Parts: sequence; structure tokens; C-alpha cells
Amino acid sequence: MHKKYSKIEKKCLGYALRILMKKDYSEEQMTQKLYQKYDKLYKNMVEREREKQEQREIFTGLDFLDSYNKQQTTNTPDTLDTLDTLDAPDTPDAPDTPDTPDANIMDDAVNRIMTELKGRGYIDDERFAQEFVRSQSKKYGEYRIRQNLKRKGIEPNAQMFEHFEESNAETEVAESLAQKYATKNRRKSVDKIRAGIYSHLTYRGFSSEIATTVTSKTMKNIDRDNHDRDNHE
Repeated sequence: MHKKYSKIEKKCLGYALRILMKKDYSEEQMTQKLYQKYDKLYKNMVEREREKQEQREIFTGLDFLDSYNKQQTTNTPDTLDTLDTLDAPDTPDAPDTPDTPDANIMDDAVNRIMTELKGRGYIDDERFAQEFVRSQSKKYGEYRIRQNLKRKGIEPNAQMFEHFEESNAETEVAESLAQKYATKNRRKSVDKIRAGIYSHLTYRGFSSEIATTVTSKTMKNIDRDNHDRDNHE
């Protein structure tokens, strides 16, 4: 770790490395976390310094009282007059530290830490986006995934969704979700199941075209299963 880091910056960097061991973060996510951590550490530092100053003032006052009491027991009438002019020793005032960190200093600190993290490969938005899309594609459609990426501070691009176009992955996920919905709500009327499947898929970010196609296919499967069951009975 470079010597250029302040004590708070070192703690922020250590914090970032610890949470990155548990999960990946986008650049914007980590930046926000570092700002929050820096602010918290700074305020804790200010509070501790003020508590130390209060303790110094208390101990200084106690030392003065002890000294005064000792003089009281040894004073003669000739020296009592001098006690009237005896003052408690001054306690050095603590530096006037602001309650909140300087914005420019904090910006500079966070930027240095982020540069370190990105330079060492701990933060990589391209890698994060690929893994995020892969994970999200198991339960959401492309539109919803794009919105979720933007919330992470990443602008979606076509390359992130190449596997959607190269295969029927998105449609297959939609069919699986539709089947689960239909099974869970099998006691409802056919019309309610149809409307529910469509709403469920569009809510999860699948296009209207996919939602319509998959809903139609799922309902045909339900009709076929119902017909087969009736014939067996």
C-alpha cells in the first residue's frame, strides 16, 4: 500500500477490499460506498478527538484542585492573599475541526482509492456487466435487465446481450416463468391465467412480442393437458 494514503483512506481501501471478497460491485456502486465510509470514519474521528479534549480538560481541572488543596493545608496567613490571584492553568484548545469532511479532500481521496482498485482489476464494469446480465437473464427479460444495469451506473450496450440474439435463451426463460405461474395459479379461470402470465412476463422485462408468444404457447399447452385429462377420465 502506498504511503500517500491518509489513515482514513487506508481504512476505506481496506473496507473496499473486504466487501469485494464477498461480491462484485460496479464502479458507481463502489464509489458511493466509499463516500459513505469516508464520511462515517471522519465523523467518528471528530467525535473521538472531542471526547479526548473533554477528558484532558477534566484531568487538568482535577490536577489544579489537587494542587490547590495541598497549598491550603500548608499556607500561612501571610500567603493566603496570594491564593486570591491563583488561576487554573489554561487547557490548550482543540483544533476547530469541521463536523463534516471537506468535499474536495473527500473527492480526491475517493478518486485515488478507485484508481487503485481499477488499476489492480478489483473494479471492472465490463466484467461486472457480463456476470450481472448472465445472472439476471435467468429470471428477467432484456428490458428489465437494461434498467437494472442503469441503476448500477452502467450504460447497456448490444454486446452485453449477444447471447440473447444468438439463441432462444430469453424465450426459454420466459416459457419457464410462464409455466411456473400457470402451475401456481392453476385453480384460477383460464382468462385470469392468460392475463396473469402476460402481466407477469412484461413486469419482468420481457418484450410485448415475447410475452404474447409465450402466453399463447403456454395456454395451448394448458388446453392440451386439460383435453388429455378429460379423455382419460
